[in-house]
Amino acid sequence: MDENIEKRAALLASTALGLFRAGRLEDAARALREAIHLSPSNPQVLAAFQHIQETQDSGSKIPNLCRKLLQDGEVSAGEEAVKIAQSGGNLDREAAKAVILAIIQYDKEEDEHLKIRLIAGKILAALVQHSSDAKVAFVALVAGGEMTNQVFAKVLLLGPDAADALTSVILDAKNWKEEQQDKILKSYFQYLLDRVADDEEAEVAIRPISRLVAVEASRLQPLIGKHALVDFLELITNGSKEEVRTGALLATAKYLESIEAEKSLQLLGDFLTTRIQTGDDEDMALAFNAAAALFPVATASLANLFHTDGFVQNLVPSLQGRSTKVELAAINLMSAACVDKTCREAVAKNCEIFLKIVAANEGEGSTAASLALAKLSGDTPTPKPGETTTKAPKTNKEIEDLASTFKKLLLKDSEDSKQQSVEGLAYTSLTPSIKESLAADKATLKSLLALLTPTTSASILFGILTTLDNISRYTKPITEEQRKMAQLKNYANATPQNKDLEIHKFDKDPFVTKRCRAILDAGVIPALVRLSKKTSPQATALISSILLSLAKTTSHRGTMAQQGAVRLLLQIYSSLPAFPPLSDTEETTASESAMATHIITSHALSRLLISVNPSLAFSATLPITSAVAPILTLIKTIHTSTADTRDLLPLFEGLLALTNLASTTDSIRDVIVKREFGMIEELLVYANDMVQRAAVELVCNLMVSPETVALFVDGPRSGNRMQILLAIAQADDLQSRLAAGGALAMLTEWDAGVKKVIEREGGVRRILEVCEDEDDGVVFRGVVVVRNIVMTGGEAGKKKVKEEGGVDVVKRILEDALSQEEKNGEMMQALVEVLKELVK
Repeated sequence: MDENIEKRAALLASTALGLFRAGRLEDAARALREAIHLSPSNPQVLAAFQHIQETQDSGSKIPNLCRKLLQDGEVSAGEEAVKIAQSGGNLDREAAKAVILAIIQYDKEEDEHLKIRLIAGKILAALVQHSSDAKVAFVALVAGGEMTNQVFAKVLLLGPDAADALTSVILDAKNWKEEQQDKILKSYFQYLLDRVADDEEAEVAIRPISRLVAVEASRLQPLIGKHALVDFLELITNGSKEEVRTGALLATAKYLESIEAEKSLQLLGDFLTTRIQTGDDEDMALAFNAAAALFPVATASLANLFHTDGFVQNLVPSLQGRSTKVELAAINLMSAACVDKTCREAVAKNCEIFLKIVAANEGEGSTAASLALAKLSGDTPTPKPGETTTKAPKTNKEIEDLASTFKKLLLKDSEDSKQQSVEGLAYTSLTPSIKESLAADKATLKSLLALLTPTTSASILFGILTTLDNISRYTKPITEEQRKMAQLKNYANATPQNKDLEIHKFDKDPFVTKRCRAILDAGVIPALVRLSKKTSPQATALISSILLSLAKTTSHRGTMAQQGAVRLLLQIYSSLPAFPPLSDTEETTASESAMATHIITSHALSRLLISVNPSLAFSATLPITSAVAPILTLIKTIHTSTADTRDLLPLFEGLLALTNLASTTDSIRDVIVKREFGMIEELLVYANDMVQRAAVELVCNLMVSPETVALFVDGPRSGNRMQILLAIAQADDLQSRLAAGGALAMLTEWDAGVKKVIEREGGVRRILEVCEDEDDGVVFRGVVVVRNIVMTGGEAGKKKVKEEGGVDVVKRILEDALSQEEKNGEMMQALVEVLKELVK
């Protein structure tokens, strides 16, 4: 059987297993059927079929295992049932219904039965996710009418996995008729809201609340009254666990987004004003801490409140005689307000002296005050027209002292200390001298990387990744247009800012490359790989940015690939949501951010694959084909962009990476050709010489494939493609001429390719002109094409070469080759062969 068919069947079998393990049973069955059709006796196909069949058959064990868990308390039986359900174990509808009902009816609520309840919840979640019959049974139970609230209560007792499964089922419109979903959704949400006032129940309820509001804010916001919002705001600061505080913050932010700005401002203003005016320390601390937490996610509303007449001016005086708790909360608010430029200027003007005093006193608020000062460190308030600024920017010494404070904090055990440390370092590492000192401090780098684990809080991870990104990020050179704009701004300013025109010494490429080497040697890649499964979209974007910077230097790429960077980038890319094309009328921040992350991730992948041997970077579990789509998408995104200014480097490096991949197998070359050869063809005539060079080098490697050859010898556009290749073979750029000559040499190894050159008007003449190029490499490629024409083209080929003066050209080249000290044996042999045929 054809080797390619066997490979295709094996790939489909592997894909089927992956889909089956991911719970996509219908897709897995489809892939497996195709594999069996192609090669029913292929060992990998048979093994995949046997594994899937045995796993599905094992589903019959679930009812008995579930009974042992619920009735006999056998935890191991429950754990086995979870594994079977997660791997796709099949249950018929009646058995699935019986298991779901048994789990829901489990009535032992005492603490000693908690573990059994949690495992039962995992079984429920796995069955609902992987078994369509189980999902149908669960939906019927939830929609059962009078018992609905009891079902909600039972499911929440089964732990977060069961609660997530219930939330997913209710949010999936495919499970319900429209009116039915609306009723169930609102009933569930109201049931959860009623639980929030109780501390223990809030821990269970807040996560599904935040998910529901995130997806269905417009439908659910009428149910959120003033009391529910107050409950959310209190949980933001007083929640017993970080997950509770985060969930309450997300729910509040999404709710505020869904209502009118004026109403949002009024609700927040009422909450904050009421508590501050009581004069009670607890109420004031709650108000300040809630505002601080909300500032990053509801910046516009909070900034308006912050600028309310007298608020920021009276903030420091209002702390006179207050407890440390209130003072710390107010400092947290000052620090959080720095996310907004105008608020940052107000804090600098009205609160900076107070912050410096607190930071110097080594008291409870000193760290928080240092963090606020760090956020102010790079800022000089913008003078009003006609005024000059009286406030000098902070000196390097002041910022270095702050950075030193944050380094010491990193060594403390408390979560709060680490949080403030990494946030402070994230801000101070914007200063070039701090970037240098951090990169040179092996102990601090080691401590930061040690915290990059899935168990570390999201906010600490974000701070560390921001710091690493600051250290490793290259500064883009200033374009001439940017330089002129900066000069115009300086003319308008009373105090010219030369920093707008020049890149700081420590931000120039040699220094950044040295820093990148330092964090690479410190083990940043294994740390990022370790972290990869628990990252927010923002953290994911930072990881991709760090990898892009590290991959800029060729010597780093081998180490990065060996340590798992290629797999990591592909995992990141596959986890990203597909970004829709931006319409002319709707360019949202979210879609722009998603596009930027896609570009950065695929660009980093491209950089690695320029230099790395694909056969070493990929394996059976990570096929080379997985890298083709991200790189093609990168090239297409840049090529089709309508932006006024485009960075062509990702486009160029994407083409280089594809060229490397195209050097592997025909199957890879065929994937590239079938998906996007039309785009590659357009890039052959691109206005930028470097992009054109990369495109023709890619075509040269693709020409090994019969699929590519067919595009140049057959079809209505084949003649135009041939003409482009002939023209590039005489371009000004040497590397482009070499690549085009190589492509023509491979193309004319085929009879149809030779025929196409002969038939093309001026084709043979152009080839003979290539033979007289000033570069020996180009000459050799031209000679090979002439030999192919003469040897393969028969009498028609010989005649055409003779008519175009080919005999004289070949003689001149041969004489020149004989006169050289270092003779090219292969070229001389080709010339002799051609001459013999022509003079017969």
